[in-house]
Amino acid sequence: MIRRIFKIAGITLASILIAIVLLIAFFWLKVEYGTDFSEFQSFEQTEAYTWNKVNLGDSCQCSDGSDYWIYTKKGKSDNLIIHYQGGGACWDEASCTSPLVLNPKTGFYFPRINEWLFKAFFSHGILENSLDVNPFKDWNIVFIPYCTGDLHIGNTENVYKDKNGNMKTVKHNGKINVTKALEWVNRNFSDLEKVLISGESAGGLGNIFWSPYIVEMFPESKFYQLSDCSFLNSKVLVEAVELWDAECEETFGFSAEADLINSALRFAADSLEFADIKFFQSNSLFDEVLLHFEAEVNKHNTSTDEYIHKWSNEMLDAVGYNSDSIDNYYYYITDWNQKKNRQTPHTFLLFTPFYECIEEDKSYKDWLGDAIINDQPYSVGSSFLK
Repeated sequence: MIRRIFKIAGITLASILIAIVLLIAFFWLKVEYGTDFSEFQSFEQTEAYTWNKVNLGDSCQCSDGSDYWIYTKKGKSDNLIIHYQGGGACWDEASCTSPLVLNPKTGFYFPRINEWLFKAFFSHGILENSLDVNPFKDWNIVFIPYCTGDLHIGNTENVYKDKNGNMKTVKHNGKINVTKALEWVNRNFSDLEKVLISGESAGGLGNIFWSPYIVEMFPESKFYQLSDCSFLNSKVLVEAVELWDAECEETFGFSAEADLINSALRFAADSLEFADIKFFQSNSLFDEVLLHFEAEVNKHNTSTDEYIHKWSNEMLDAVGYNSDSIDNYYYYITDWNQKKNRQTPHTFLLFTPFYECIEEDKSYKDWLGDAIINDQPYSVGSSFLK
């Protein structure tokens, strides 16, 4: 009995210490990175290399009903990055009533925009303009935040019951948010030479849906679509698209499939056959986040080698199929920085792996720079496909 009491006390103390550490980290990040943004509606009014916040109106909202906006940054070129933020998704009552708050293990999606979180975690890598080694440092940027749990395509408001029996309203408002963001882009840019449509994780999936719309806006530009670590394969995703009322076929022109990202990619490649666009995918061989996320969706156990290899092989099969069937498709596959548990990092675009990741003697940033800046695209990691 005494041993049990000490065990419970130890668990309680550990939980308290973890909570304290998280709170300290939260406030440190908030102080360290601050939330100092200019707030001009017109892109012309903004200063070069300074983040600006654009409110898109009352119809744009996050899942919890809070305000929605986009971030912009002026560069010194005629090129533009339109980046779609990642950050999970929800697919049923349990996941939709479990948003991400402080502990990433207790939630599945961001319910609102956090300015300090953006500056601390989502404004680096390819979006940095302070490093000369970044080949994209002079590009203009439009950053589309993600806070609706619907891969940027939902168009409904649902009421769910949480585990305590409380009713929770969730606004799957991704479609309206992105539509208003692209309308703003159309008003503020013209005569662009190159446009990179990028996104990491959930954003790398969502951006494919919207790529044909962006290409139509700037018919004289060169386009590059990039999905960074976005592979998920589950029949549950087909049900989720319906849950979000995304009207996939009516709005985007194709029916959702279990391999949602690649069904979207193949449709985009067909529909943009005569456009000047190239498609890129980067994948981490045993992606530590996507492994667990897909296992959660499909109710699998991630602790077995069998499951880990199954996920990886499905991803590699999809990449191989795309490479064989899409003429203007290129990939970057790597097991860089593999851990003792065999798992590998999640996403490269917005973090230090953008500069540090190397596969086949080619860094991630140089792969993208060669493909987009120099218009000399190629694939990296072909040995994994064999």
